[in-house]
Amino acid sequence: MEGRALIVAIAATPLLFGCQPKEPATSTLIVPAVGQCKASGGKVEKVGMVGTPACVIPAADAGKTCSDSSECQGRCLVEDWEGDRPPPIGTKSKGMCEASNLTFGCIAEVRRGRIATPFVCVD
Repeated sequence: MEGRALIVAIAATPLLFGCQPKEPATSTLIVPAVGQCKASGGKVEKVGMVGTPACVIPAADAGKTCSDSSECQGRCLVEDWEGDRPPPIGTKSKGMCEASNLTFGCIAEVRRGRIATPFVCVD
């Protein structure tokens, strides 16, 4: 019986954590410690639903239209979609360069003119 429970637990692990993309949507913008924020060109702000203090550094190209993250200081993101479901990975899409080193909301990364990661909601 213990062996079956272990097999079920191992098999269910991906369901608990969801499928992860091969290349996660990670920003190239850093998040400095709050004490180093001003020296890094940022401003300490309360972020997220909880209002945790964090160093927010605006991106120089925030809001620029893009088709790949290589065109941005941070990531090229799709931030919303039409209809009740997000479009699947591989859908042709334009994005916008993220506004800062901390991006919240439901986002997916655009690479080579297509949605490259699943939509993830971040807070």
